[in-house]
Amino acid sequence: MARLKFVTKDVQVELSADELKARSQRMATVSRLIREKKLAAKNAAAAIMAEVKELVAEHEKLEHVVETGKEDRPVKCREEFNYERSIVEYIRCDNDEIAGHRAMTNHEKQTNIPGTDKAPDGPAIVDEHGEIHKVTEDVVNVLRMALANGEQGVKLTIEGKGEVFARAIAGEDEPAAGKVKRRRKEAVN
Repeated sequence: MARLKFVTKDVQVELSADELKARSQRMATVSRLIREKKLAAKNAAAAIMAEVKELVAEHEKLEHVVETGKEDRPVKCREEFNYERSIVEYIRCDNDEIAGHRAMTNHEKQTNIPGTDKAPDGPAIVDEHGEIHKVTEDVVNVLRMALANGEQGVKLTIEGKGEVFARAIAGEDEPAAGKVKRRRKEAVN
């Protein structure tokens, strides 16, 4: 006699219309989930790569700092205009050393030629572009105090001009901060 054993086996079965509809809906859902997961993976990879890029940049900067023993830091400086060489020098306020320089703009060359600026009658200030603005004596006194305290100047609002940075008092030779004798580490060409 043959021995009987019952097992379950996967066999191709014809689906009913309702079963076929259910499988179609599930296939659409799975397709959508696949697209969403692929997009999420792509976005996650992009975010991770952006973090890696930032870390690489930081590493390169630190590598340079460790190799040279120096790093860039924000240091308060004042601008000094050198008309003979047509440059603007940046002088550190903490040690009076030259921190750098740049070429004067055409506007700076034209409006800042010594002896050509005519101060208006009464108190006036010179802004960061070398333009002269008539102000009250109180404004001049505020600027004078700021310069005496080593400040580079004072931000002011001038009627018709808007906000300007007052760096000198018109008619005075040079801001008080510019009169300090400075040491130069190296000559600037």
